Amino acid sequence: MTTRFENILTVSDKRRQIKSCIPDEMLCPLLGQIMDEPVRLPSGKIVEKLAIILHLQSSPTDPFSRLPLTLEQCETDLCLKNYGLCI
Repeated sequence: MTTRFENILTVSDKRRQIKSCIPDEMLCPLLGQIMDEPVRLPSGKIVEKLAIILHLQSSPTDPFSRLPLTLEQCETDLCLKNYGLCI
């Protein structure tokens, strides 16, 4: 019989294994999670749309360059979004 702690470790290990199979470019640098809606910032960085929406609520700047930023300046990265559909 496994303990709750062992179950948590097993789930954590499985997540780590799955994450190690995902290309880095599919992971949001702000959230560390697989991106569903990747958007390209004017600085060239690609992040999850929800992550940048949450960031903009507290700071109207690009989190990498610190230049002023609005959501309208972010463009959906169709190449990366379509790539995600293939894996």
